[in-house]
Amino acid sequence: NGKSEAYRLPAGLQPHRLLRDRDGDVWIGALVDKGLLHIHEGRTDLFTPAEGLSDGSVNALFEDREGNIWVATDDGLDRFRDFAVPTISIQQGFSSRGISSILTARDGSLWVGASDGLNRWNKGQIKVYRKDSGLPDKAHALFQDARGQLWVGTQNGIAFLKSDRFVPVASVPYGIVYS
Repeated sequence: NGKSEAYRLPAGLQPHRLLRDRDGDVWIGALVDKGLLHIHEGRTDLFTPAEGLSDGSVNALFEDREGNIWVATDDGLDRFRDFAVPTISIQQGFSSRGISSILTARDGSLWVGASDGLNRWNKGQIKVYRKDSGLPDKAHALFQDARGQLWVGTQNGIAFLKSDRFVPVASVPYGIVYS
């Protein structure tokens, strides 16, 4: 009703990532091992590894165009839709733990930045891009521009994908790019 008011969080939960989805629900990812809070329809649900979340530390939240909520943690990637929480992690073929970025591309593929490579999941197959593919370093940020060009922000600047190889952008100063 146009007024702000404090919302009491569970004891010990330190908000790290926030997402307001298309339905107006609020998702709060915890900083250290406290899980994911979902506030919706006057209710609050807490997801932790005991409820199937891949890990209790949330690194990124993303809503794709289909309304799926993707949660990146240190141990995997969780997708929330219709109350199901399937986990995709190294057991399913990701390059490593420590997922830090997520993007669904126009072609329907899912790009996932992990501590040891950038994973492209397309039609059940995973392809991993690493330094031998031109990727400068760990992918902290992913973006697809209006032309469909994939961009990645890393610990060592920015690069874009061209002919299945990453090309660094020399004009961007050295340093970590998070968004």
